[in-house]
Amino acid sequence: MNTRLSRGLLWGLVLGLAMLLGARWLQTTPPWGAPDEPGHFLYVELFAELGRPPQPADVIPAHRRRILTSMAVHAWQAYVHPQAPPTPLEQDPILLASGSQIGQKPPGYYALAAYWLRLLPRWQERPLAAQLRWLRWLSLALHLLTSGVAMFLATRLWPATPHRALGIGMLVGLLPMVGFIGTSVNNDALTMFWGAVGFTGLALARSKKAWGFTLLWIGIGPWLLDLGLLFLWPLATMKGAWTGLRNRWGFSSHRRSIAILVASLSLLSILVLLLPNPRWAAGWRRHNLHRSRDQGQLYLEAAKTPARLSQTLSGLIIVRRQGQPLALEVEVSGEGEALTLLVREDGGRTETQCPLTTTPRICRISHTLSSQAHFVSVQLILPAGHAHVRVKLRDAAGWSLLLNGHGAYPAPIGDPLFTWLEKRLPLPAGYFSRVLYGQVWDVPSLIRYAAYGGFTWASFWGWFGWLTQPYPWWVYGGLAGATLLAVIGLWQKVMVRNRDKMGEVLWLAAAAAVFISIQVFAPMLGQAWQPQGRYLFPALVPITLLLFLGWETWVPEQRRNWLLVCLLLGLITLNFLAWRG
Repeated sequence: MNTRLSRGLLWGLVLGLAMLLGARWLQTTPPWGAPDEPGHFLYVELFAELGRPPQPADVIPAHRRRILTSMAVHAWQAYVHPQAPPTPLEQDPILLASGSQIGQKPPGYYALAAYWLRLLPRWQERPLAAQLRWLRWLSLALHLLTSGVAMFLATRLWPATPHRALGIGMLVGLLPMVGFIGTSVNNDALTMFWGAVGFTGLALARSKKAWGFTLLWIGIGPWLLDLGLLFLWPLATMKGAWTGLRNRWGFSSHRRSIAILVASLSLLSILVLLLPNPRWAAGWRRHNLHRSRDQGQLYLEAAKTPARLSQTLSGLIIVRRQGQPLALEVEVSGEGEALTLLVREDGGRTETQCPLTTTPRICRISHTLSSQAHFVSVQLILPAGHAHVRVKLRDAAGWSLLLNGHGAYPAPIGDPLFTWLEKRLPLPAGYFSRVLYGQVWDVPSLIRYAAYGGFTWASFWGWFGWLTQPYPWWVYGGLAGATLLAVIGLWQKVMVRNRDKMGEVLWLAAAAAVFISIQVFAPMLGQAWQPQGRYLFPALVPITLLLFLGWETWVPEQRRNWLLVCLLLGLITLNFLAWRG
């Protein structure tokens, strides 16, 4: 009984600290000061008002004006980027880059938040900032639930070592960036909780009922809440395969043969889908074309209907070039009607006609991106005839933006399937080609994505505001050392000291970290995605579990309470440094 009482007191201490720090984040972060809060709030407000998931057509200019007015009253620009030159709020590039959540995000979090908002007495009569803070309390409650799930998992896994539950609970509850994001109006708070419960279910499920609940929970997460929970699908598949192999002697030889056959056919099918097809050009979507590549060039051939090739660029690669000129240069030869060159974006379009000749000729078109541009579509349209084409799209600095503009690289045989997925997820044209074919990347691209990896790691620990307020550089130096110690400690724990004592949960956590990393970094290969550490938060529990177990290796068992003390002091220090900044 005394053990239960003392354990309950320690749990209460950790959750109490998490609540205090979370409440501090909730109150000190200015209204609209967390990433994408305006878009998330508008989704919730309209959901509460309409009683159903809103659609883009439900948004009228008055809705946005009210939010922009509130942002101006609370000096949003002065908080987010005080050193930037003055820009009208509605044209602020950081605000424009956040996009719109309505019509893009599943309704799960917003339904819960809308119900919570309607619990606020006379909520429609209150200022928007008051509604925003009320919604932040819901996020704080979800944040505390996530911390509780982490401690519950560690307690069930290691009942004889309570320091692990406390350490992992402190990391989940007191990490500054988790507190900052986890107490904002954002679907991340519920996504973190959902991911924590899903991982806990995979780690602890033994009975059929527990497995059924876990698989249902994991299965509906991406559709109900956020695609960031997709990493749980391959994790569940891996856990199921591992369980089957571990118990394989319970299978009959016939069933084992069928399993091997199915696995072999699945692997063979994947390999076939990835084989290059010389008829199709990587990175380009084709319309009414049986061939888009010929003699190492883009190729269009129109018979009864016009032939079309297109490629779309989106994300920060476009937002950061708003107001800048783009130059499209096309080298073309062929016979038939003139080739139409079209550049289209949110703010308008520019097109020209390029007559065809049997000898190569060069046609150029210039287009200045509008201040609303979030994407650029390059289209080549041939009404009749055939043409070989090479394309370049350059920005003002001379950087080439298109993938495989010359048509030199073939697309995979699975291109129709991948194109179908690209349209429905949605992803930019050629996303899978970028992921599958490393040779289409130039050196500056590789350097850029290496920098993305570093920024993602740094912003996992803390990069506040709208990714505009980092820690001092020396803080990241210390955190890099701590991360390195955790990695080396894990290596020693698994490979050197007690390889089999940790059980399969360590491998499950490592697999979760790998899958979430692939999920976060893969979009960066397909487009200029925003590299944010919060995209790792759906796997927060397995990541913090790995960190703590790695640090634990360096401390003798009889002194591990001191590890908790150092961890607590370090986390509180990081929070105070963030508040001072």
